[in-house]
Amino acid sequence: TRLGPCCGYSSHEGRTTAGSAASSLQHLPTTAAVVAMSLPLNPKPFLNGLTGKPVMVKLKWGMEYKGYLVSVDGYMNMQV
Repeated sequence: TRLGPCCGYSSHEGRTTAGSAASSLQHLPTTAAVVAMSLPLNPKPFLNGLTGKPVMVKLKWGMEYKGYLVSVDGYMNMQV
């Protein structure tokens, strides 16, 4: 299934990766974990890191697709 852009992302320069953010959160106190969750994360590397993993994509009108992420392009079109 090919999916088009469904969410409005802002293009912030991410200073952390999804993997490092998730692994570091388990070692932080609660207040620091909340701060770490609010750090901007660049969505393109984040989505590329999910390639080959199970995902659920929710479109802005509510339709959901579940499956394995096959590919993502520069416009955030996704193949599940």
